[in-house]
Amino acid sequence: MKGAGQMLVENETDQKQDAAHLAFQVARELWIQKPHFVGAEAKKLTAELGEVSIEDLIGPHKFHPLVSIRQAGMVAHYLASPASLPMIGRQWNRDHSTIVHAFRALMPHLDAPVRASSAYLWFQDKMEREARAVA
Repeated sequence: MKGAGQMLVENETDQKQDAAHLAFQVARELWIQKPHFVGAEAKKLTAELGEVSIEDLIGPHKFHPLVSIRQAGMVAHYLASPASLPMIGRQWNRDHSTIVHAFRALMPHLDAPVRASSAYLWFQDKMEREARAVA
């Protein structure tokens, strides 16, 4: 995964694709390492793999490559955690709808086999149900 500075030279589609793959990479690592304590680990692992600081991840910055990395972390947190959207939003200093937006923004950029997997379809269905319940 490229850091925020390295992602600057790429186009938006490439950034989203890299971020979508980062989300699944982080989620996989979270499942393996600490399935019971995801929040802080999601931020730490996203910052490490995305080559940015945790402060930048949870801060107000809207630098586009950083936003893609932040979205990846929030999606990974959601995928690896039983936490609700509002709870995840609070941990990332964002509204719950921002996690929904991140999921919808990144997931189309995954490879077709991943999008066709039962895990992806289950996560998509889970996201839609929870988004309707919170709204």
